[in-house]
Amino acid sequence: MRNAINPALDVAAPETLIQFLNRAPLGLVQATLAGAIESINPTAAELLAPVSFSGRLENLFAALEQVAPRLRDMVANFGHESGSVCGTIQLPIPGRPGAQTKSLFIDIFKLDGARLIATLSDKSSGPAQQRAARRSAMENELSQALADNQLFVQYQPLVSLSEEDGAPSARERIAGVEALVRWNHRIRGAVSPLEFIGVAEECGLSGALGGFVLRSACRQFMQWQNELGDRAPKILAVNLSRGQLTEPGFAASVSEILESSGMIPEQLQLEVHESLAAHDASVQRRLRELKTLGLVLALDNFGSGYSSLASLHLLPVDLIKIDRSFINEAVLSAHHRVLIDATVRVAKSLRMAVAAEGIETEAQLAVARQLGCQSGQGYFFSEAISAANLSLWLTTG
Repeated sequence: MRNAINPALDVAAPETLIQFLNRAPLGLVQATLAGAIESINPTAAELLAPVSFSGRLENLFAALEQVAPRLRDMVANFGHESGSVCGTIQLPIPGRPGAQTKSLFIDIFKLDGARLIATLSDKSSGPAQQRAARRSAMENELSQALADNQLFVQYQPLVSLSEEDGAPSARERIAGVEALVRWNHRIRGAVSPLEFIGVAEECGLSGALGGFVLRSACRQFMQWQNELGDRAPKILAVNLSRGQLTEPGFAASVSEILESSGMIPEQLQLEVHESLAAHDASVQRRLRELKTLGLVLALDNFGSGYSSLASLHLLPVDLIKIDRSFINEAVLSAHHRVLIDATVRVAKSLRMAVAAEGIETEAQLAVARQLGCQSGQGYFFSEAISAANLSLWLTTG
């Protein structure tokens, strides 16, 4: 018998299975352990077509290569004769720019030690249901990621912009590093923080996520101090979430992490988005509580629309980080240069330092220096890299 969707594939499945596959309301695929598709129903073919790079549906792993590059290895390493290899994994479906984002939901089962059965669905029961399904799937995957150590931390250098120190290179002007969480998904590979940070906030996982980053980064920071000496970063910057700032006992938790890692409080810089600090009295109280520990507090993404210069004196922060959009516009916009200059002047009057975010070009660096930003970060110096690569970055060149 020949496959109804792909006549080039011989199908050894019995007639009853073929009938069931073709009538099922969800996508069904039968494949070998190597991924070769033996039978596929029309629903599955329709769902797989948009994600298949070549448009051919001869191999399940090949069709999903772009959105789930690790699926083949996951199946190969599944050490049981039968069972669920993966359950309800959410995969993005590429679409036209500006089009509504769609997702593919897939479960894969191993049968009899020799076959795979995959079920696929877009769960298209309406926009609200789709959003709920995507959030539920991402929440489950993120919880599992925390348990399975799929998350890790990368570090982006914070560089002094002062020309008075005479240091010729960014490596020699290193002021610190910012810790940034990343997700190495067991099937999809790298997952953008834009996909999961918001979900962590909504489902109550931001505390666990933030705690993981803070503990991991503090340990790594102290390892650099021991191994690199004078070349080690001087400051470790870590972002705070709303969940952490509203968590009872958070300041005590930070104090415990500092003590257990051996870090001096002044070496830790905790950063809060200006949208949280500007109008939330409870967050401001928590910031004052953290400030008593002796650490550094930074206002992140300043200028993105919430804070005003007139209210800066109300916030217990030591550093203002000017949003990347302002730095980008300031190269050609006199208006943005005036706004940055005013921020620097007000910050100086309050004995606050100023940093420039998102420096990507020589022109942006020149503007940031000209307007008085003491430090900066961005791809012009380095993207976020692993701890090992940062060690090389600091000690070579």
